[in-house]
Amino acid sequence: METGGEAAYRQKCKALKEEYDTLHKRYADLTAAHSAHMARLELCQEELQRLKQGAEEALAERNAALRDRTGLQQQCTAAIRQWDSALRERNEARDQLAKCVEDTGYQLCPKICA
Repeated sequence: METGGEAAYRQKCKALKEEYDTLHKRYADLTAAHSAHMARLELCQEELQRLKQGAEEALAERNAALRDRTGLQQQCTAAIRQWDSALRERNEARDQLAKCVEDTGYQLCPKICA
């Protein structure tokens, strides 16, 4: 027959074992959750690296497009200046021709003076 001390001791051991089992299960759950979180972290880091690379590529494309745009703007400005210069030259030639016709009295075809 057990004495009161032995029964209390067995009860205490049983309570400690239950607490240990609970803590052990909690530890196993935490370890599994930690492993899952670490795997997710690794995936996120890989995705971050991929996104950084994509952002760098997009930035390089944007910079190239800006350079191209600047070049095209310069070409357009040069073409407009050339066109303006050609118009001025044409107008000057037309004025000189009109003055020449006036001075000489020759009548030219209307298509030439247009």
